[in-house]
Amino acid sequence: MLIQDAQDHGCTHCIVIDSDEYYTKPSFEYACQQIDEHDYEITYCQYINYYHDYKHFLVYPFKDGMYVPFVTKVKYRHSFECIDFPKPSDPTRRFVRPYNGKRIVWGQDGQQHKVKNYTVDYHIFEWKEVKMHHLSWLRADIRKKLNVWSSKTCFDNYNDLIDRSVDCFDNFDENSSQAKALMLFNTPGNSVDVKAFPKQYIFPKVDFNTRLRPAQDYKKLVVLSMCADLPLFNELEKCSNETWRNIDTEKYKNIDVEFWTYTDAGYNQPTYVDKDKHIIYICRKHNFKDMDGFYSTFSKTMYAIQELNKLVKYDYLIRTNNSTWINIPLLNEFLSWQSDDSKIFTGRIYASFWSAFNIYAGGELLIFSKRNVDILLGLEKHPEEFEKKTLGCDDNLIFGLWNKRLLKLKLTESKYLHSLDDEMLIDKEISQDIDFTKIAYQVKTYLVSDDERMIYDIQKMKEIDAKWRKCKTPLNKLYDKCIKDNYDKFIYIIPYSKQEWFKLKKDEQHLSKFKNRKDRNEGIQYCLNRQKELRYYQTKI
Repeated sequence: MLIQDAQDHGCTHCIVIDSDEYYTKPSFEYACQQIDEHDYEITYCQYINYYHDYKHFLVYPFKDGMYVPFVTKVKYRHSFECIDFPKPSDPTRRFVRPYNGKRIVWGQDGQQHKVKNYTVDYHIFEWKEVKMHHLSWLRADIRKKLNVWSSKTCFDNYNDLIDRSVDCFDNFDENSSQAKALMLFNTPGNSVDVKAFPKQYIFPKVDFNTRLRPAQDYKKLVVLSMCADLPLFNELEKCSNETWRNIDTEKYKNIDVEFWTYTDAGYNQPTYVDKDKHIIYICRKHNFKDMDGFYSTFSKTMYAIQELNKLVKYDYLIRTNNSTWINIPLLNEFLSWQSDDSKIFTGRIYASFWSAFNIYAGGELLIFSKRNVDILLGLEKHPEEFEKKTLGCDDNLIFGLWNKRLLKLKLTESKYLHSLDDEMLIDKEISQDIDFTKIAYQVKTYLVSDDERMIYDIQKMKEIDAKWRKCKTPLNKLYDKCIKDNYDKFIYIIPYSKQEWFKLKKDEQHLSKFKNRKDRNEGIQYCLNRQKELRYYQTKI
C-alpha cells in the first residue's frame, strides 16, 4: 500500500525502511547516483545489527552476510513467501521479480531442478559502497521492544527468554571486546556473539537515550480477594466490595476495577463460579482435620487465578484478602506509570529462613502483571502436589516458585520483586487527613472474640475510607508531585543470609511481635520446627 501510494503521487523509486534503520548521507547519495546512471530496477544492500550502543554489533551466523532491500523502482512489490531473492533477508521485504517461464538447471545435489527464468535482475551494492546500520538493539527500554515483537510466540518459553535477554542487555559490559547477547533468536542457547567496532562510525544527531520519557498508561485492574466462609469474613467481604466499587468515577475517570472473591467450596465439593456475585468457589482437596492447616492457601490461589483468567481480561491482578483496605485510586495511579511488566509488587516483604525459598512477601497485597500471572500458572501445573512436597507455606509458595524460576534463569529475585512502602510514594506533608503514602492498610486485629474483631475491623475500614473520601485534591495531582522524578525508584529486597537468620531467630525480641499474638503461637512453633527440617533438607540438596 505504501509503495502504491508513492507511485500514485508520481514517485519513480522508493525505499521501505523501519525507523531504526540508518544510512550515512555520503553513501546513500552515492548509491542513488549509481542507480540513476545504471538504471537499476531492484537493489539490495547488506546491513549490520547494533547492540546496546554505537560501538558494538551482533555477529549473526550467516557467513555471507544479511541483506535488506534498498532503493527500487515503484513498479515492484513485496511478497512474504517470495524466494526471488535467495540470500538471507527480511522475509517481509523481498521483491517479486517478473519471469517468462521456467528452465532446467543442475543443482549442487546432482539433480535437475526447475527454476524461474527471470526477466529482471537485482543489483547488490558492495559493503564498502553503502550499508544499512540497523539500530535494532539500541533502545532506552529494550523490554518494550521485546514485548511487542511479533515473532516472540514462535518460542514456547518466550517470557523466560525476554527476561534473560533484558538482564543480559542491562548488565552488558560496554568495555568488553567480545561478549554474548541473549535474545529471541533461533541459535544454540539463544546466544549471539557481540563484538566491538575499532571505532564509532555513525553519529546520529539525536541520541536514542534522550528519547525515553515516562508515559502514563492506565491499566485494567482486577482485585482477587481471599475469603473464608465465616461470618466475620463475609461481612468484611461486603465492606471491601462496597468500598472498592463505590469510587467517584467523575473524579477518577480512568479507574476500571473488577472485584472478585475466592473461597472454599467444601471438602471434595466441585469448583464452580458465581458470575453474578463474582465469587469463585474452590474445591478443597484436603481434609483439614487430617493435615496441617497452613496448607491449601497456595493451591486455592492458583486455581482461583486459573478460573479468573477464563472470565476477565486485565492488565494487573491484585491478590489480597478481605481484612485489607486498598487505596484503589492511588494504586491505579502508581501502576499507570509502570512500563516494566516483569516486576512483582507487594506489601512489606519479610525475609525469613523458615521457607525453603527465603523470601516472604506480605500476603495482604500481591500485584502481578498479566504477563507474570501467565508465567506463574505455567510454573506449577499441579499446585496441590507442589504444596505437599514443599517446606514453605501460605503465600510463600508463590514466591517459592518465582524464585525457583529466577534461579533457573540465573536471575536475581531482588530485581523483580518490589515492596510498596511509605518511602517511595507521596510526601506525607501534602496529604490531607490521611496518610496517602500507603496503598494498603491491614485492618486485621487480634481481639479475643470474632464479634469484637468484626466490629473493630469493619469500623476501621470504613473510617479509613471516609478519611480518604474527604480529600479535596485528586490523587493524581498529589502523585504528580513525586512521580516525575521518582517513578522508578523502588526498594530493593535483600533477604537475610542463613547465618543472619539463625542468629536473629535466637533473639527473643525478633519473635516477640509474633508471640504476643495469641492466634500465631501455633504458627511460630510450626515455623521453628520447619527450620530444623530445612537444615536436613538443604543438606540433602
